[in-house]
Amino acid sequence: MKTVHHHSAAVLIVPDGALDGVLLGRYDETYPVKIFRNHYNFIGGNPHGDISPLAALKRELDEELNPSLVYSAETVGKIIGSKEADVKTDDHSTGRVYVSSEKLDELKEEILKTVKGYKDYLVEIDKDHVKTDKDLVFILSIYLARINRELFDEIKLEIESGKQIINEGGSAVATPEELASGKVRGSWGYSTIVGDMIGIKVPEYGFIRVTSLGSAPRNFFAEYKSDFLYERNPE
Repeated sequence: MKTVHHHSAAVLIVPDGALDGVLLGRYDETYPVKIFRNHYNFIGGNPHGDISPLAALKRELDEELNPSLVYSAETVGKIIGSKEADVKTDDHSTGRVYVSSEKLDELKEEILKTVKGYKDYLVEIDKDHVKTDKDLVFILSIYLARINRELFDEIKLEIESGKQIINEGGSAVATPEELASGKVRGSWGYSTIVGDMIGIKVPEYGFIRVTSLGSAPRNFFAEYKSDFLYERNPE
């Protein structure tokens, strides 16, 4: 039985039709794990009393696409257990301009309407690079949402104009070419995962190992417990 430290659920958002970009989260300069600052991630997060990866993702979407809920980098650092989490930082909301709440609600509804389970991945990260007491081992349950092209393009323009859609860090739309070149880099194993999902080779850090578990996310966290021993969440 493999011991894992936590379990996260996240979604890759792409336009319906031709794949010319992907919508990603992006950590900013306040992110407590320094090596991943300005690196991308998928929108999502860790479960907090949720019964399934999908339930965790839906709750995270409610929280992330809601500018009234803002998390400090210190809080985020404590969630992942980083030694750098005791660094005090400014409120993420300072100086931020968000996409309208109506447009964020439309985006959330479109994601939830189109989201489908993709795969579970086991991610292992060497401790020295992320300043934790021991190597991190965790599960990422990954989903895919193919949203309306018109809405995707509207959100892309809003982001390019400097507006925010999520309340932890920032967001970005990256092309397959930018991902493949390493011009934009992924955190926490997301480089390997996005490459697997869209069928391209994406550079990954040597201290990160990502293994596909070969199946879509399961219906309940309890179904994982015969294969994995959780040190933290899910409860």
